[in-house]
Amino acid sequence: MTRNDNWKSELGLETLKKVVSRCIPQWTDGLRDWQLDSVSTLLSRQHLFTIAATGEGKSALYIIPILVHLEIARNPEEYPSFRFRPNPVVIVITPTKALATSIIRELEQFNILGFSYCHQNITEYRTKKINLENLISECNTWNLICIDPEHLSSPEWRRIIEDEVFRSNLILFSIDEIHLIRCLPENVPVAALTATSAVGEPTAALCRSLGLIADNYHLIRRSNERSNMHLVIETYKKTPGGSKYARILDYLRSGRKAVIHVNTIPEAYAIYTYLWDFIPSEFNRLRRMRMFHSLCPDKYNNETFNLIESDPYLQVIIATAGFTQGVNRKKILDSISFGFPSTLDDFWQAKGRVGRDPASLCRGIAIISPKLLKSAADVVKMHKDPTYTIKSKNSQSNNIKTFETLAIEKALFLVEPTCRIANANIYYVLADQSTVTCAPSDMSRHMIFLPPSSVHHYLGFQRLLPQQDYLRSENPQNTLA
Repeated sequence: MTRNDNWKSELGLETLKKVVSRCIPQWTDGLRDWQLDSVSTLLSRQHLFTIAATGEGKSALYIIPILVHLEIARNPEEYPSFRFRPNPVVIVITPTKALATSIIRELEQFNILGFSYCHQNITEYRTKKINLENLISECNTWNLICIDPEHLSSPEWRRIIEDEVFRSNLILFSIDEIHLIRCLPENVPVAALTATSAVGEPTAALCRSLGLIADNYHLIRRSNERSNMHLVIETYKKTPGGSKYARILDYLRSGRKAVIHVNTIPEAYAIYTYLWDFIPSEFNRLRRMRMFHSLCPDKYNNETFNLIESDPYLQVIIATAGFTQGVNRKKILDSISFGFPSTLDDFWQAKGRVGRDPASLCRGIAIISPKLLKSAADVVKMHKDPTYTIKSKNSQSNNIKTFETLAIEKALFLVEPTCRIANANIYYVLADQSTVTCAPSDMSRHMIFLPPSSVHHYLGFQRLLPQQDYLRSENPQNTLA
């Protein structure tokens, strides 16, 4: 029988389910329907663009193809219908070192060896006088390589990709957090993955830049809503003699493990210094709170990454943008953004760091300045009425500056009066505000968003549960203050 790549057939789908059941017995329910559709598309060597929520299982789209090829290589007589690579390799483009580290750690539970092609590891192999280029090209050491866009364009990687052995074993080119990257290889199926690509021109622009046009790719769009997340947007108030960071303490006193997202490194140090004095003296402050940013040594950041899961006494991580993209640490329950990120996409990526365990209740929090909220209201008014002007001494210049620095989708989200979850569903999933209405529900203290039809489709809801449900802690004595 001639082997083929027709994984979309009935035989292909059943074989895929069989392989997953055999290789990952802990996944008792197997692949979700959209994952089955996605993986079979990639195994059939077709391009794929998938938009799904953070933590929903997009990493399976580049992990499962590796397991499939390895399983068939071990037992070729059991799968006579399908082609396979004896030493399958997947390239995953990762825009940040933190994302690469997260992916490599995740591979361990599937017994897959991965490698992060970053400056630290390159230097280590050069010091040991090991030819890393040859090691990768031979395809005998790692099944997955994480690499950033800068290194991918290097002469070394051009030679690797042109190597005959490497090309014959390359089964997939995956671009994680596709909204940050613009590139596309030739003659290899591409998996473009993200949680934040708005309907309309943002998605169309990504597709054009990647050459995903007409019928040469398969698009899967799912909601990026997190049903286990309570969303909070509030303004800070600086009182005489007080600090604008004081509101952060009200959330940290719960004892829940939290990441504080900041826009700049100086802000990270300012918050770290402020919180330092609120940690009781009986606790090791350096163990209780850590930072994660580009000025920290790679060794320190990697240690922080591991301690998030392993050390119950580490409660607070203060991080810059590098921690917002794709990092998977299930012990983090609260994401606190001090100051709103530059874009709505960046905000949702940051909130995606929490609640990775669907059974947990997490909080997505943003503490913003009153000035930002007022600017957002001005932008919305100017968007609706071009004749509207800000009443100040320099109205015209203020109008221009506000429009240039605050995108309308971000402004609409900030001033949303009823439910910001519904607002996000409109922007990322529906693109038409007329199809969503907010209405009370029979479900106690929940807000449900219903399209105007006789059938109620639950597009999203924001949990409004009693405060103690969010503030419970496994170690209540280990509070910050």
